[in-house]
Amino acid sequence: MAEFRDETWQCAFEAARKQFEVESLLPEQENVLKAFFEGNHVFVNLPTGYGKSLIFQCLPIVADVLNNRPRGSSIVVVISPLRSLMDDQVSYLCNLGVPAVAISDEMDPEMVQQILNGNYIVVFGSPECLLSTETWRGVFSSKEFNEMLVGVAIDEAHCITQW
Repeated sequence: MAEFRDETWQCAFEAARKQFEVESLLPEQENVLKAFFEGNHVFVNLPTGYGKSLIFQCLPIVADVLNNRPRGSSIVVVISPLRSLMDDQVSYLCNLGVPAVAISDEMDPEMVQQILNGNYIVVFGSPECLLSTETWRGVFSSKEFNEMLVGVAIDEAHCITQW
């Protein structure tokens, strides 16, 4: 994995802070992001309200800065078992100007193409949707999508009853 200079990290964190309209990232959030981009698999267990979602929501923004890529070149897939939570997070992100979408079992060819085109940088889906639908499995295994994919986050893992 690539090592990044402190200045590069600070630029990446500043981009995330500006996008999410927060004064600063917490030290734990920065440490998790650094560990992730150093190539580690990361498990985050922090108290409710501590900003765990912000960590995975800013992954694509941080990735674009670290890798000196145009904004919107990176995507994170978020697996969540709760549709209402996904819808709330998509609404929140879109209000901040972060292109996000929650996919469902229903195949909308236009939505599939928009995801493949990189129109969304945060893509939410349920475990059932992502694994049981051949179309979505095809999207997520395509070369184009995998070139943009920076990570997969599992949100609310304690609600998933079967893996």
